Amino acid sequence: MIKRLLLAAAAASIVGGSVFYWHAHGSAKAQVMAAVRMSLIDPDSAQVGAVFVGTNGKFGCGFVNAKNRMGGFSGRRAFIAGIDGSVELQPEITQDLLANQRAQADFLERGRILCAPMQMFPD
Repeated sequence: MIKRLLLAAAAASIVGGSVFYWHAHGSAKAQVMAAVRMSLIDPDSAQVGAVFVGTNGKFGCGFVNAKNRMGGFSGRRAFIAGIDGSVELQPEITQDLLANQRAQADFLERGRILCAPMQMFPD
């Protein structure tokens, strides 16, 4: 009988903790997605893929595709966004190969630091 009570208490604590974790990071995901949409030219056209939220719950990384000024979709770009509203989109490709490689490497390193370890929230 005591084993059953302990097992039930452990299961309830695990489920409760999971629900709290999901709720806390679920709201972080919503804040990150809102920040990304607000940074776009056409927020309503945003097609956001899976969002990865760092375990600290303050930053999220993912991919977004949205319409540009010409009305066409610009292609999928990576983003790093904070729950404070800060957003950084993946740098665009330029003619300067060395500067382009540096910018891409810096962006990827910031994403690795801010979003890992991470929890994935698929659409």
